[in-house]
Amino acid sequence: MGVYASMTASSGWVPAKVELFSTRWRTAARAVRAGYNVLLMDTDVLLFDDPYKYLKSTPFDKYQILAQAKLLNHQDQYPLAWAIDAGIVYIQNAKPDGPAAWLLAEVTDRLLRWMDDGHKTLTAKSLDPSCNMRDEDMLNDVLASSVAGRPIFYHSVLDCQLPATRDKLRMENEALRQRLEKVMDWTSRVQTSNVELLTRMWHACGNSTTMLRGMDIKVPYVEGADKAIVPEELGGSLYPSQRGKLSTQFREQLQSACKDCKVWPDFENPEHVAHAKAQPTEKLLLLPPWLAATYDIRGRLGYWHRRLNKGTPRQVMAHAHSESLHSSTVGKAHLRMVYDLYDWELAHKVKGQGAFFASRDGEEVPEVVTVHPDLVERRDLTREQFMQMVDSIVQVAQYTRKTIGWPAVPCDLPWVLGPNLTQPPLPSNPEWIPHFNSNDKLMCTWARPLSLGCLGSYQGVTPLEFEHLKEQYRVFRPLDPSPEKTLIAQGRADPDYTKKLPWKDPQEINWMQLQDQVTLVMELPGHKTLKPENRNRMHAVYLGQPLKLVYQEDNTNNPTYNFEHHHRQWKEASLPTKSQADHAKMFKAFKEKCVLPPK
Repeated sequence: MGVYASMTASSGWVPAKVELFSTRWRTAARAVRAGYNVLLMDTDVLLFDDPYKYLKSTPFDKYQILAQAKLLNHQDQYPLAWAIDAGIVYIQNAKPDGPAAWLLAEVTDRLLRWMDDGHKTLTAKSLDPSCNMRDEDMLNDVLASSVAGRPIFYHSVLDCQLPATRDKLRMENEALRQRLEKVMDWTSRVQTSNVELLTRMWHACGNSTTMLRGMDIKVPYVEGADKAIVPEELGGSLYPSQRGKLSTQFREQLQSACKDCKVWPDFENPEHVAHAKAQPTEKLLLLPPWLAATYDIRGRLGYWHRRLNKGTPRQVMAHAHSESLHSSTVGKAHLRMVYDLYDWELAHKVKGQGAFFASRDGEEVPEVVTVHPDLVERRDLTREQFMQMVDSIVQVAQYTRKTIGWPAVPCDLPWVLGPNLTQPPLPSNPEWIPHFNSNDKLMCTWARPLSLGCLGSYQGVTPLEFEHLKEQYRVFRPLDPSPEKTLIAQGRADPDYTKKLPWKDPQEINWMQLQDQVTLVMELPGHKTLKPENRNRMHAVYLGQPLKLVYQEDNTNNPTYNFEHHHRQWKEASLPTKSQADHAKMFKAFKEKCVLPPK
């Protein structure tokens, strides 16, 4: 396989993630050269409809490249879009030696040529050796050459400068940027049109017409034997003077993929001009947001929810990427759960009962401390009260060594999204992620603790994970809230199931009082002491009021709770205990990490 065997993370050439990026684009370039149509999607792309129903129909079938548009934070920015988000790219009906095929091949070829010369060409110009290793950056750098019809390193010469060089050449860089912008002139090169849609596309679009942003792409060339490939006033050429092993092997692979069509000559070869001019112009489309967009652009506004859109999401391809989520690993998986696209069956087959963020090494599901729904689903719940309950479950979970069940709140509370949430667009609040619970009620998950640092290693479960946990154990171990599972400051909760729990202001409770209450909740009727076998009925404990655990500095006569919770094992033997001062430090550190606004 040549270049595949040589360019690996273990070889020390590139980071593992870059290896995956490059392999994808190398494979796509070879497939297009062989005459195939190729749909490239990131692993965090969700499909709400068959994309080919749209991409293979008018008005989209006339474009050779259809790519997700790079938008910063709102779909209204689409009329000004010119860059590509590499999360979704489709290539169809492209000529094997035409502009679309060249663009795909060049994304890989530039990187390989830099690697071949040990990045000396880049370092000689004070550019970062990791320049454009991220596929999206390289894709847009190459796009500029194809749109301009001449080789150019549009992003590399400015965006890849080392910080010290950038600061030193601030004025020169601004002049260079203006010259590059004049050459590119994106305003005139990107054509905007409004087109009629087929009737079956109206629902996803929300209209019978749509705006399209497209551009012509060409195989670039340099005319004139005495001309530089890229003149110095535009940043100069970043091509090494000679090809090395990796890039040569890649060209051989491109040639073998289409033996009847010639690989594009290098710009140093005078033959490249005639070859490039012989290739027809092809078309690239930046997909409108309703066809392809990230969560921040469309999902957060409610367009991806079936229940808000007459049973069918108003989105075709959804890129589950969000700049506001603190962890891409947790955030992307959580978004799949939000839209009922998370494969729990597969997760359990791979990880057994340990298919939760809080699980470790496939071990059993975590035991949970959470807030009674009567308290967090109140119509008059304030943010202050919500934070009081969060503090309470964090303290009790740390004390009992259980897992935090992070609560969701109604989205229509005034401090969350507000009222009238019946159809999109919903108000945008990056702090909250709307979802429908098992009762078809629109609830909002707090985004702050959605990270492995706040969930992993038995620390926490999300509201949707807890719903799945309850459903999984519904038959033989009901986990729904009940009076005997409800922890309050004194005594037992009212055994009348028909009465809703009233809100009570936070009550201070000391170490020994909390131990008495926890023991009371965990006792079976008729038992005077906690028995290990009681653990099966205590997979979930609900807080029936906000509690404020008071830590005492002198805890000689106040040992911490001495039952071990470890992988669902409660033991009667005493264990080495942490002091109350230690617990106070743990609580403060956890709040800074998972509750308070990030610094």
